[in-house]
Parts: sequence; structure tokens; C-alpha cells
Amino acid sequence: MSAKSGSTPAIEKALSEQVDPSGNRIITVLSAQNEFLIYEIQTDDINNRLRVLIDGHTDESERELIRKFDSVKQNYVRAKGMLYRSPNYGAMKNRVAHALSTCLNSDDCNTIGNKVFEGLCREIEQEQKLIVTNSSLYILPVVISVLALFFLAYLILPQRISNTPDWQIVSALLASALGTGVSMTTSIKKVHFEEYKFSRFYLFIGIERVIFGFMVAAVAFIAIKSKLITPLLLGHGYWSNLMIFVASGFAEQFVPSLIKKVEP
Repeated sequence: MSAKSGSTPAIEKALSEQVDPSGNRIITVLSAQNEFLIYEIQTDDINNRLRVLIDGHTDESERELIRKFDSVKQNYVRAKGMLYRSPNYGAMKNRVAHALSTCLNSDDCNTIGNKVFEGLCREIEQEQKLIVTNSSLYILPVVISVLALFFLAYLILPQRISNTPDWQIVSALLASALGTGVSMTTSIKKVHFEEYKFSRFYLFIGIERVIFGFMVAAVAFIAIKSKLITPLLLGHGYWSNLMIFVASGFAEQFVPSLIKKVEP
């Protein structure tokens, strides 16, 4: 590296104008050094946001930085490609930038840099596996409930004609489970599946959501039977009653989770 201090003109211009040499708007500077800049640009392509600008004081220093970058480029590109699938995008983005900055400032870039990037890739992969596991456990209770109630409704289907109490209860619970399932599935992106240490908490939260949906359906069932919900609101059709139970399943997302409050 050259002993000359201060940022190069290209680095200074990019920092002052917040625009890189390609004309891209810089929205975040992740690491700024005298001869290189690691930053994030404004673009709809999230896989192309992280950029590196190398501009040495001398041809020799620039070639050395490029050599270092090339020695870790494969693992850097791999980590950058996985970065945008990480739930902790902000933290991981800074870690990738810090790893590259450390590498470019190191005399042993090849060994240090590749080791760090490989570790980051493994960590992101573990995060993704954990999210898949936790989200599956979260949805599992409502899936089991829908399948079990559907099977039970099929077994007592002949009772549909006489509209027995058993049929009324099973069909109401099935409609509620369907509503809860749709609600949980459409709002699943709002759940932070990396928040808790133990995966079983997401299973408990899923069970809690289903139980609460059933409780609201039970209240709606009592309201219908007691005529508290009038025929003017419901109409006289069988399906209009079921729609009330489906809607009751959506109530699960409006109530804070008790499981979350007792999590250590």
C-alpha cells in the first residue's frame, strides 16, 4: 500500500456526491477507506445492491487491492448472493462489508477473508434452515386441525341433512380452522422466526392461535343460537352462518400472544 494519506479523488467524489462512478445513487456507506469504498446503491435488484469501488493512489497499490479482492471474490459473491435471503439483512450486510474491508486491509487476505466469508455463508444457511423449521412448526397445528376436522366432517356428512348438533359444532370448528389457517398464512411474513431460541415456542404459538380461533368461533356459535346476531345480519342461509365462523378465525391475529409474554 502507498504511504500517501487521504482518500483518492474518486473516493472523495463518491462520498461527497453520494453517486458512484457508474452513476448509481449511494444510499449507505458501509466502509470508507483511502483507496476503496464498500457501499449500497439504490436499485430494485436486491442482489446487486452491494458494491465495491477500488481506486489506488498508485497503479501498484490499486493492483494489490484488486489482487486481494480477486482472492476472495468467489466467496464474497456467494455470501452477497445469500445475504438477501437472510432475515437479519441489515446486520449481515454490515458483517459482509466488514469482512471484505478487513480482508483488503490485511496482508493475508486469501486465508483470513475466505475463512470469514465461508463462516458467514454457513451462518446464513443455518438461519434459513431455522426459519423453515420454525415456520413449519408455527403452521403445523392449524394444518392438523383442518385435516382432522375435515375428516371428521366427512364421517358425519349424512347428519348434514338433519343438521344435528354434532354436525353444527364440527362444521363451525372446521370453518373457524379454515379462517385461522388463511389468517396465519397471509400474515406469516410479519412473524420473526429467528426471535426465539427454542423452536418449540413457535409450535406453542401456533397452537395458541388455533385455540383462540376456536374460542371466538364458540362465542359466535352461542351468539347465533341465542339470536344475539340477528337474521338481518346473517341472512337465513346455512353458508352465511359458516362465513361468520370463518371470519372468527381471523381474530387470532388481533390478539397478542401469551406465549411470547412468558418466554424467558
